[in-house]
Parts: sequence; structure tokens; C-alpha cells
Amino acid sequence: MRSLQRISQVVNEMAKKPTSEEKIVRLKAFRDDPQSGPALEEFTRALKDRSNYVVARAAEMIGECGIKDLMPVLRAALDRFLVNPVKTDPQCLAKTAIAEALNKLGYEDVEFFANGMRYIQFEPVWGGETDTAAHFRGLCAFGLARSSVGDALAVLTPLAELLADSQKPARINAARAIAYYSRREGIPLLRFKIRTGDEDPEVIGECFAALLSMEPREAIHFVAGYLDSPDPDLRLEAATTLGESREVRAFEALKTCWENHYDPEYKKTLLIAMGLSRQQVAVDFLLSLITGKDTETAADALTALGPCLFQPSVKAKAEAAVRQNGKLELQRVWDKLVGERKE
Repeated sequence: MRSLQRISQVVNEMAKKPTSEEKIVRLKAFRDDPQSGPALEEFTRALKDRSNYVVARAAEMIGECGIKDLMPVLRAALDRFLVNPVKTDPQCLAKTAIAEALNKLGYEDVEFFANGMRYIQFEPVWGGETDTAAHFRGLCAFGLARSSVGDALAVLTPLAELLADSQKPARINAARAIAYYSRREGIPLLRFKIRTGDEDPEVIGECFAALLSMEPREAIHFVAGYLDSPDPDLRLEAATTLGESREVRAFEALKTCWENHYDPEYKKTLLIAMGLSRQQVAVDFLLSLITGKDTETAADALTALGPCLFQPSVKAKAEAAVRQNGKLELQRVWDKLVGERKE
């Protein structure tokens, strides 16, 4: 009889125990007043939860709400998930969310972030195993760049190693961290990485962006050299980066390349990159193409102006250019663009 009573008691306790989703819903209720005593208690309780999912969501909310008082609790939670990590924190879900929250809160501990950059977590997958800590390493790289002062060598050496990491997210975040660190000593690292290449063009694209953020004028010619790369993906990364740089010389490089190439698809890509810049010279050039005789080029230029149509003056000029062109095909492109913006 006692055993039956005990089983019944356990079943009742399990029924009353909140699920992970219920715990998260309860946390969300404190978003309006996240610094209150009850809120801090609830977030602290969540960070001590056994579920890495609950801890990850709690860390995200703490970072978003700017609850700096809980930085020590976040750090303690991360240390807990370093014990038997594959079982306690699969996919590095909690550790990654905690590292991101600590960065948002301005946590400064050079040794902590330097150690995190070396952390690897292999987990079994079909046919072998995979490292799930790449994004965590990248976030720690950003934390190191943000926390460090003084010796640039102590920061850039581990960042250089991360640029050669086996995992793409780590390499991407290494480039971003070098840009954030913003010391000119990092420029040769980026140029070397670009010159030696990467199996994933997106990594080189991040290096392009980092380089342009650190030396916007000097790097334009360097990046523009890749507009003629035999690798189409690398050409796309270079064009996009130049378009987003907002530099007039970058637009001029894109325009020169557009004038000297004959591949219709690539020329369209170059026009889209020009539209990304939102510079007046780029807008004027695209408007001039809309009124031209080549309907396909006019349509491509109109599409490229899409990011600029939120400006009433640009929208009015584009509409006038479409009317001046008079082609039905172009009017259809315009109607689609305007309709998508209304939605």
C-alpha cells in the first residue's frame, strides 16, 4: 500500500512540475520590469535549471533586458555546462547564449574569453562526429576584442588562429572581431587571409567588410580587384561589400566593372550592389539607365533601386523615369516593386 501511495505522490509531483515552455512563459512575464526583485529571482532560478534550453532562453532575455547584476550567475551557469558538456549542453545551446548575453552586458574577462576561443565540443553525428562549439568560439573572440586593452599581439594572435579554424562560423566571427578591435595591426591579417583564400566565399566576404571598415579608402582598390575574379562567388562577395561600403569610389569601381563586362547576370549583380549603396551618384546612374532603350537593363536598374524607394524623392523620380521609358514590361516591374513595398 505504501509503495502505491508513493507512486501516486511521484506522479502527482510530476504532473505539477512545469514544462520548459511554461518556465519560459513565466520568464517573459517579467520583461516589463526585469530589474525587480521577483524578476531577478526568477531569472536566477532559470539559469540554475537543468535544461540547457531553459538556460539559453533565460540568458537571451537577460542580455536583451540589460540585467548586469546577473553577470556572475551567467558565468556560473556556463561553468556548470562545461561538466559533461555533450550530455548537459548538446549543440552548445546554453554556452553560446550565455556568451552572447555576456557580450551584450559588457562583461570583461580577458582570460575567460581567451579560454573560450579554444573550446571545442565534439558530438556524435551520423557517420562520425562534429564540433558544435564554433559559434561559441566566435562570440568569445568578439568578447576578447571588446575586453582587451594594451598589447595588440595578445589579442590578434588568437584571432589569427581563429581565422584558420576548421569551422566557418568561427572564421567569420574572427574577421568581425578583428574589425571591432579596430587596430591597424589587424589589417595585414585580413589581407593575408583574403590572399590565401577560404573554402567558403562568405568568410572572404566578411574579411572584405572588415578591411573596408578599418581602412575604407585604402581598401577599395584592393577589394575591387576581386570584381574580376574567376570565382563567381568571390565576385559576388566583392560587389556586395563595395555596395555596402557607402564610399563614392566604391560605386565608381562597380560602375567601371559594369561598363567593362558583358555577362548579363553579373551586370545585374553589379547594379544591385550599386543600389545597396544608396548614394546619390548611384541613384542618379540607375535612374539614367531606366530611361534608356535597353528594356532588360532598365528593368535591372529599376529592381536595383528597390532599397532606395522608401525615400519619397527617389520613388517619384523612379516612377517618372518608368513613365518616360513607356515600355509595358518596365511598368510591370514597377507595379510589382511598389506592390511588394505596400505589403
